[in-house]
Amino acid sequence: MARRFGIAALVLMFGATTLSAQGTAVSKRQQVFFFKLMFKTKTAIGILGNKDVLKDQIQEIEQAAMSYQVWPRTENVKSEGDVGKALRNLLEKLKVEAIMLLPDAVVTSAANRKFIIQECMVKKIPVVGDSREAVEAGALYALTLQDNKVVALLNLKAAAALEIQVPPEVLTDAVVVVQP
Repeated sequence: MARRFGIAALVLMFGATTLSAQGTAVSKRQQVFFFKLMFKTKTAIGILGNKDVLKDQIQEIEQAAMSYQVWPRTENVKSEGDVGKALRNLLEKLKVEAIMLLPDAVVTSAANRKFIIQECMVKKIPVVGDSREAVEAGALYALTLQDNKVVALLNLKAAAALEIQVPPEVLTDAVVVVQP
């Protein structure tokens, strides 16, 4: 039975031929693939995080992104005080079309996640979360693992607020729809 968490959400499960888990985390290639599936015309994605800590993940995203014509822009965040400036730089100067949250203790703290999502909502910029909690907080979607398969959690309330039409090929693979 699907758990209710107060926002309209769609849980998608992709079979082994499309997206399958290898190891303990969703690969960055899978994340970039799904980003391109959701946003066929978007190419600039912003990443907030500590470049020293997330170096391997950022590099994996950059390598995968080339295959899908997605151009990641990374802003280094080492402390709480860096988040606002880094986010403004991504949104206003680098003109990213989405923000991707990676598992970073500073960036994904409850307060910073809320701030990032609120700022992005105002500018109609989708946030790609790193967890169910991010989707519950207002991120458009997140890819997670469930029973060794990649599951996409989609926040339909955020999609409506951002005026994003979820592609039919994403909705076609829906396994569970969670209503408010």
